[in-house]
Amino acid sequence: MNRLRDYLILTKPEITFMNVAMALGGFYLGSAGHLDLTRLAYMLAGVTLGAAGTGALNMYFERAVDGRMRRTRLRPLPAGRLAPWQALAVGAGAVAAGIACLAWRVNLLSALLLALAVANYLLTYTALKPKTYGCVLVGALSGAAPPLIGWVAATGRISGSAGALFLILFLWQIPHFLALAWLHREDYASVGWRMLPTNDPDGRGTGRQMVGYGAALLLATLLPWGFGLVHPVYLVGAAGLGVLFLAMEARFARQRTTPAARAVFVGSMIYLPALFGLLAVHKL
Repeated sequence: MNRLRDYLILTKPEITFMNVAMALGGFYLGSAGHLDLTRLAYMLAGVTLGAAGTGALNMYFERAVDGRMRRTRLRPLPAGRLAPWQALAVGAGAVAAGIACLAWRVNLLSALLLALAVANYLLTYTALKPKTYGCVLVGALSGAAPPLIGWVAATGRISGSAGALFLILFLWQIPHFLALAWLHREDYASVGWRMLPTNDPDGRGTGRQMVGYGAALLLATLLPWGFGLVHPVYLVGAAGLGVLFLAMEARFARQRTTPAARAVFVGSMIYLPALFGLLAVHKL
């Protein structure tokens, strides 16, 4: 049982679950009429395998760094409970199976999007972590892919509405990651990762970034209505959620404390499913 638990940890189940949920949202919002349950099942299987495999490969590539940080040193690889080759085999096999599943049973475009998201995350984002704060923006491109993959799985094409969902998730990730990076800034600094704006010891730049991206996110959540995806009533709920989230970010910008950062992080985890719930309820 302990070995199975370690293999599960390799897949970063919380992140995998969020990716699958966002892909499900994209598929539902892109579907006209009744859902194609068979296609949906294959899409969910492909995204689950792709996300889980990416998590395992990420732990493989970053196993040395994980062993030097307090928050990650007890993961299966740095703790020695699993061998690196096991993580590599599980990760590569799952990613390959996920891409193949989408290409074979869904469509080639969704498979291509998954492959690009995985490659960007494992190669570009990972390589940029010790070099530039811009790595956060690069990583957010991969993180915003699931609803786009779900939409393409349902429709076979990329549209303005799909782009709006991608943009919403992209912008949401920045304050989410900044809050997390602030909470673990000492750990990240100890291994040379630049997850926060440089030359920002007091957090003022981080606070400005949070507020700026939060304001852009609030505006982006209006786009699904602009593309005719949702009923106008959606705007009331989306605006309310956006204002509350922006208020949390503004509080951090003023105080720059651990409790304020934790509030942004927890708030972001509530905001996203609430927003996609509104999209689902008010879909036209």
